[in-house]
Amino acid sequence: MNRSGGQTTTPYSLETTNYDDILIKKGICDRQQVLLAKGMSGEQLAELLVKEAQDELFSGKHADPSPIGPTLEETLEDCNLGDIDDIEDDFCDDSILEIYRERRIAEMKAKAKLDKFGEISEIRKADWNIEVNDASKETWVVVLMYEPNHLESEILLNAFGPIPKKFKHVKFVQIRASLAVENWPERQCPAVFLYNEGEAKQQVIGLAEFGGRQMNCDNVEWFLAQRQIVETELEIDPRVAKPAMKMSRNAVHRSGLNSREDDSVDHL
Repeated sequence: MNRSGGQTTTPYSLETTNYDDILIKKGICDRQQVLLAKGMSGEQLAELLVKEAQDELFSGKHADPSPIGPTLEETLEDCNLGDIDDIEDDFCDDSILEIYRERRIAEMKAKAKLDKFGEISEIRKADWNIEVNDASKETWVVVLMYEPNHLESEILLNAFGPIPKKFKHVKFVQIRASLAVENWPERQCPAVFLYNEGEAKQQVIGLAEFGGRQMNCDNVEWFLAQRQIVETELEIDPRVAKPAMKMSRNAVHRSGLNSREDDSVDHL
């Protein structure tokens, strides 16, 4: 602390740290608040702002106006609980932080309540009403009807295998066709039933809808996404992409054959 002309002055720095710059960029505080926190008085800050304005005016240099940073509310929209705790001591209104903290906790609880499945459960005919109809009143239920030692049933179950862990808010169950429906013909296996709001929404027989025997988990994900059961980052229907790749390989193969034929002609 220094005394000048009978007045007490507190040392301060005009330099901002990386941490200060981050706070400013995130809209948590502005440069003026940072300087005040570093020991500058309100009077000193006012003098500094006037001096900077005069220097800019007399120098003839007018900096482009800085883009307006995000508001505190906009910043908090993208924050998780840990981020909110980190921000708590930095120039923030505790009441605003508490609102966003409670919102994040509510979102986490809601997500935890939904993400409660994660596997394909085997059910019996007696379980159908509870495990399918009743359960579908709260979430989508996907029923896989299969027969053991049946090639296309095995292909379907293998393709669906990784899906429940990726989309835990959807309930997946499987049931042997002959035990679910008396005299269900094997030629109609496998079958997929989609239930929601307590009733069947769609029935799919066989593998054609999924791309045939070459189907995989991408085909399943696309199928579910098209019915707004899950969200996907896939941009192209895998059934369309695969034939294109196959044609490309065939084209390369034909090109190789033509090349070898040309070489044979050259050697004659």
